Amino acid sequence: MITTIIFDIGSVLVSWHYKAFLRRLFDDEKTCKVVAKCIFENPNYIDFDAGRYTKEQFLENCVSFAPNYRKEITYAFSRIGECVKQYSFAHSWIEEYKKRGYRVLFLSNYSDYVRGANMKALDFVSKFDGGIWSCDVKMIKPDINIYLKMINDFNLIPEQCLFIDDKISNLRPADKLGIKCVHYNSYPQAKRDVES
Repeated sequence: MITTIIFDIGSVLVSWHYKAFLRRLFDDEKTCKVVAKCIFENPNYIDFDAGRYTKEQFLENCVSFAPNYRKEITYAFSRIGECVKQYSFAHSWIEEYKKRGYRVLFLSNYSDYVRGANMKALDFVSKFDGGIWSCDVKMIKPDINIYLKMINDFNLIPEQCLFIDDKISNLRPADKLGIKCVHYNSYPQAKRDVES
């Protein structure tokens, strides 16, 4: 029996379309590609999400990949919150499970800086019964330790939990621990899979 539903946030309850965001900021494709590589495709972004960099440290790390683009990288970084857009169903999806008696939690990879850059897009967080942001615990999915922390902090019985995430790599550790998983591709598909 499922008693707890755990949501990922990025690309499940909010969109994260950085390429479209960069095309709105810059006219030429080369600048978009360079800035994307330096910030969003940066191999150290995972450590930024895990809270191992301050925003200033990470920005300097981004610039180090293309110093000639310091101005453009800094500008895009200052507006990064615009990448995050709330899906229209975010509130109602959480509320639906709560009304049906489920405990609803979140487990999300997020940097403190990006989280604070667009709080309006994340205003549904107050509806959850709790959750874990990677930046707050200095751990990140798919590290199994963040799942174990979730289980311990919220006294979860893994077999009674269901986890929704858009990345298969993030679902594997949960599955290993006995948590039932739904791979999010779209809202209608994920809803159907949760119900089944």
